[in-house]
Formats: sequence, structure tokens, C-alpha cells
Amino acid sequence: HGKNINDIVSKIESVSKVMFNWFSENNLQANPDKSQFILFTNDLLYNAVNIDNIILHPLGPVKPLGVHIDRELNFNGNVTTICRKAGEQLNALGRLANVLSVDDKNILFECFILSHFNFFSTVWHCCSLADI
Repeated sequence: HGKNINDIVSKIESVSKVMFNWFSENNLQANPDKSQFILFTNDLLYNAVNIDNIILHPLGPVKPLGVHIDRELNFNGNVTTICRKAGEQLNALGRLANVLSVDDKNILFECFILSHFNFFSTVWHCCSLADI
């Protein structure tokens, strides 16, 4: 926590420096070019962060572990992506309707379609009504 946005940016820079030093001391290599950060704030005028002489600008949304997260913790982008992927796979399954048995269709449905909704299901609790 910081008193203002500059305190928070300063803390991010100092913690990142400690982290990159630890990587170096343990013969690991971090790639600041692939590093991302996001600030959960209503302040639209937040600063960039300098990590190992690489300037990073706050992103939104970021996608750690396949989940889209924006600065308002709004998961609508993730819900839209899940629905699109599941819809595409449901369409493909529909084209096989006359070829597969009911049991085979259920197995494919559970593996390829339902799995999208079960993965990170807590997202559904945070989405807007328009995305359900």
C-alpha cells in the first residue's frame, strides 16, 4: 500500500530490483521485456515503471495463466473469450451430430466445451449480466 501512486510505483521498482537481483544471484535469468504489471486504481495518470533500465507501462488487461484481468478487476474480456471458444467447439461438435453416438458426443462436450466453463469458474461470479 502507498499513500499515492508515486509511492506505489516506487515500491514496484524496488521490489522488482530485489527480484531481478535474486534471479541473478541464483543463476536465473529474468526477461524484463516480457514482464508485465497492472495497477488496480481509478487514477488514469499513473506512471511507467523502470525495471533494470527497461521502461514498462502499466497494461490492461493482462493475461496471466490464461485469464484476462483489467485494472477494474472486470473479467468481461475473459468471459467473452471463453464463450467464443466454447461456441466454436460446439459448432464443430454439431457438424458431427450424425456421425457420433450420444455417449461420444457427451464425452466430447465434457472434455472440449464444458472444460472452458469449469476452468476458473469464479470468473462467472464477477462478470456483467450482459456477458452471461
